[in-house]
Amino acid sequence: MGATRGAARRAVAATGVGRRRRHREPHRLLGEQTRPAALRRRGQAARSRLRPREPSGRPRSLAGAERRAHPAHRIRRLPRRLGRPLPLDGSLSLSDYVTRYLDNCVDAVRDRTGASQVDLLGYCMGGTMATMYAALEPEKVRRLGQLAAPLAFDGAGGVLERWATGVDPRALADDRGLVPADTLDACFRLVDPVENYVATYRRLLENVDDDAFVERFGRVEQWLRDGVDVPAAVFAEFVEACYRRDALRTGALTLDGRRIDPSRLTMPVAQIVGARDTLVPPAATREFADVVPGPVTPFEADVGHVGLAVSADAHDDLWPRVAAWYD
Repeated sequence: MGATRGAARRAVAATGVGRRRRHREPHRLLGEQTRPAALRRRGQAARSRLRPREPSGRPRSLAGAERRAHPAHRIRRLPRRLGRPLPLDGSLSLSDYVTRYLDNCVDAVRDRTGASQVDLLGYCMGGTMATMYAALEPEKVRRLGQLAAPLAFDGAGGVLERWATGVDPRALADDRGLVPADTLDACFRLVDPVENYVATYRRLLENVDDDAFVERFGRVEQWLRDGVDVPAAVFAEFVEACYRRDALRTGALTLDGRRIDPSRLTMPVAQIVGARDTLVPPAATREFADVVPGPVTPFEADVGHVGLAVSADAHDDLWPRVAAWYD
């Protein structure tokens, strides 16, 4: 296991992305410890809230098998080295992410494995970027998975598409040149405010004594609140090109002087959607299939945007089928 982890670290270090990440911890570069301390406190608080209580109300210490079996043991804070953007990254473009960072990672995997092609799976905006990359470098991609990926607009993008037509995306940026993750999270929650601010917590109150329910709730909340800031230039370019102009689907998008032509997507494509997804409605992914010449396999689960990744239903039924498709 140690050798495997070491090989993985060396593979990441071989890419440009990996080298940048070693210097991406804000407290090391800028002398600030705010974010790491906040992450530590948040993880400790989440675990503390789920631990059994003494009659006095204090969290009861757990040990051994009891500790490992309790839901609180399974909620882990994310590591600090996540490649979170810094103010220095505020001027990065969409082309930097697709043609540099993603291409570096793909080449690193190909070099390590000796394979000429890789399988890609991109979630949400990552699915859009993976599609852009596959159209630019089809000879490097064996199969492409589009997981709740916003790809087709002109009425298919739901509430976020309507908002994108009337909001200046750069106005959401802070003084670091980044769009804060908390700002994006608030926007996403306001797509369905009654569900996200009222009904969700009512269900928690009704099931607070159900350890399995509380564990699932904690996982979803951690997922929602562990977002990453987005460079303002990347966010603005993405909104303008995709949500406003539908340029990816129409073949009008260029990155680094190269046109992204959907007709080059000749590899097998999986479109994985949630029937109750309000952030990226199923149509925003499915309608892109009309411009893909390769075979497209649809997958659907009766879940929402986050449920595609963390729900028990998706894990029990959806993901075994998706994994079999990749095999």
